[in-house]
Amino acid sequence: MTRALARPLVTLAFVGLAVAAAGIANHELWTPDEPRVSGIGREMWQSGSWAVPRLTGLPFLEKPPLFWWSQVLVFEAFGRTSAALARLPSAVFGLASLFASYALGRAFLSREASLLGALVLASAWGFVQPSHWVIVDSALVLATTGVLACFARARTPAGWTRRGWLAGMYACVAAAFLAKGVVGVAVPALGIIVYLVWSGRLREFFGVHLFVGALTVVGVISLWLWRVWVDAGGEALHTFLVYNQLGRFLPSLGEYTGGHERPLSYYLVELPVDFLPWSPLAILAGLAGWRHWRALPEDERDGLRLLIAASLPAVAVLSLAGTKRGLYLLPVFPPLALLTGWWMVAGLAASGWEMRFARIWAAVAVAAAAVLAAAGLGVGIGLGASAGFWPWAVLGVALFAAAAWWLARQPAPTPAAGWLRTVALVCLGWAIGLQLALVPLDPVRTMRPALDQVVRHVPDDAVLNLLDPTETTRGLAAFYTDLRMAIVDDPAALGALAADGAPVYALIEGKRGRGDYAEFAAAGIPHRVLAQHVSGSKRELHLVLLEAGANP
Repeated sequence: MTRALARPLVTLAFVGLAVAAAGIANHELWTPDEPRVSGIGREMWQSGSWAVPRLTGLPFLEKPPLFWWSQVLVFEAFGRTSAALARLPSAVFGLASLFASYALGRAFLSREASLLGALVLASAWGFVQPSHWVIVDSALVLATTGVLACFARARTPAGWTRRGWLAGMYACVAAAFLAKGVVGVAVPALGIIVYLVWSGRLREFFGVHLFVGALTVVGVISLWLWRVWVDAGGEALHTFLVYNQLGRFLPSLGEYTGGHERPLSYYLVELPVDFLPWSPLAILAGLAGWRHWRALPEDERDGLRLLIAASLPAVAVLSLAGTKRGLYLLPVFPPLALLTGWWMVAGLAASGWEMRFARIWAAVAVAAAAVLAAAGLGVGIGLGASAGFWPWAVLGVALFAAAAWWLARQPAPTPAAGWLRTVALVCLGWAIGLQLALVPLDPVRTMRPALDQVVRHVPDDAVLNLLDPTETTRGLAAFYTDLRMAIVDDPAALGALAADGAPVYALIEGKRGRGDYAEFAAAGIPHRVLAQHVSGSKRELHLVLLEAGANP
């Protein structure tokens, strides 16, 4: 444990890479988000047009294109696409976010606190999920953490070093916008402003750099918006700026109808759940900081100001938005994780109920990690995994047991060493669980078999018609096939396509007997079902052929 703490970057690289790489290559794209995001990335790669994200040929401007640019680079480097390659950018962004969090911590905190904070982040559920998932928020958290890390480092005296950190900060601000839009700029900017006001340094921050940096960021944003206008027109700009940026925050204006509308108190429950297993310790860290505030060294206290300013105000403001989702709080996870790492090292709960609770919770976290490591066995038994899966599942459990036994024998002379054992075991539990438990789940969750049937039955020169498809179905078709696609709004319009006797191929979805296929079948349009697939969640895809004389 002492050696691991003495070499924090090596430890972070080893543990972080193990968690980041686990589970990204052992299953196909899963609904709802992965097919849509991956389909956009594949279309961008195939078309060579980087300015406007498109799905089945139509502009898709919920988010700016930074994440899809990273996917294009990966696809181009390997010369092909796959679910694993589609997830690789998320894993890389997640791993890089750990190092950015460590850099942020080292501006104020010790090596031990920064390392523990980064590993707490690596093992928090709300961070693990998007860093193993095809989702644009993984790019956002790296950019926003980079903004804070560069800002914290820019406290150095005036000179080229400070100018370099400030330039890095503005570059990260531009990247944050290109990752998620206005929220990518607003969240770190809010934290920095609150910190500057709280610490009385607002006037010190003003300077020429603020004007030059803001001008640069606005220039980057304006350049991309101009390209959107040139390539897709003014309606596309309206969709991005009004519908998806303003409308998501204020859906009451009537523009946004995309869902995720939640009550004001939503994050009061969602944040503690997503930050598990460390949320109780984050609360203890806040209590300890409040109680011992005046006794802390000034540099340490200043660091806590930034961590608190970068997290709690963002949660409050995002709670005011009409649309909410656990993913939207991802940028506040690094500051909360570093706050937790600081508490683990500070030893401020040396006696009393806090120390007893911390010991009990450490045992709970290790027990949860053991459950994660054994999840492959449980899921395999429940779903009847193949014979070749079982040796690996047993090996995973044995590996966790051996690591737990070995770590328990290592001396822990300091609170940091003791907590490192706990956090390392939680990270190992995630790595083993992600690598093994997802394998038997894939046949239940994947929709890949339906698309394989599409490729087998539909000629390369035919058009695949999608009947009033969801974004998920559009993404599946775009990622797994090379067919030309057309979207048809209703069954009657689809039936009319077969009026001239030419064969018409259509992919139609449905769920539990309801949905588009049920409506299509009830319309009595002559067709033949060439293939169908039903996932474990009862999501259905039907490939049908419409032709003259086809039987329903």
